[in-house]
Amino acid sequence: MNNPAIELDRIFRNHMTADRYGKNSMCIPFCVLMAHTCELCIKAILDNQAINIEARECQIHDLYRLFNMIDIKTQESLINDTQEIYKKNIQKTYM
Repeated sequence: MNNPAIELDRIFRNHMTADRYGKNSMCIPFCVLMAHTCELCIKAILDNQAINIEARECQIHDLYRLFNMIDIKTQESLINDTQEIYKKNIQKTYM
């Protein structure tokens, strides 16, 4: 599900170093694709937790509200995993 976002991230990073104007042209599609990927992943988690994602309250694009529909234990796991991935990426990039 995340392959297009990963590929766009690769292109975005290449443009950042090669072309200072190219990164600006990639910023909006990059952010939109990442947000859409997050929304689909959250809705997949909700569906896996037997929440009817076709219900009216799930037919939104508000990532904060959707995330809060996920059970607390899963939220905590997602937050911890995301923080670990972030720390590893920061270490690769800046150290």
